[in-house]
Amino acid sequence: MMAIKDKVKWSPEKEIEMGLLCRRQEGYPMYIASYAGMPLRVNGKPSFFTKCFGGRGPEIKVTFTDVPESEITDIKENIRDWERRLKRFGTPEQIAEDKKYGIYLAGHRIPKILIKV
Repeated sequence: MMAIKDKVKWSPEKEIEMGLLCRRQEGYPMYIASYAGMPLRVNGKPSFFTKCFGGRGPEIKVTFTDVPESEITDIKENIRDWERRLKRFGTPEQIAEDKKYGIYLAGHRIPKILIKV
């Protein structure tokens, strides 16, 4: 398991692990691949930063390093990163686990008690 604040060499498995750590805290992973118009780099290699937004536990921040350019482009050009990337890289079990932690509309969490019919 990765540390909560860390630099980690990117892999799809590590990215999903970080996202699920965040979701278990009822947070939502946010992706940042550039800052002030400049691409993020660690030791000259493409990187992106992921932060758990709105979680209830210790702050989770991870800088993924050695990221393929195609993944950086994907993050920059698309929205709803977590859901899309979980479907792309996650296992059926991980996708099912993610659904347990509530849903989001326009950035607002709907409490689970309101979802029950």
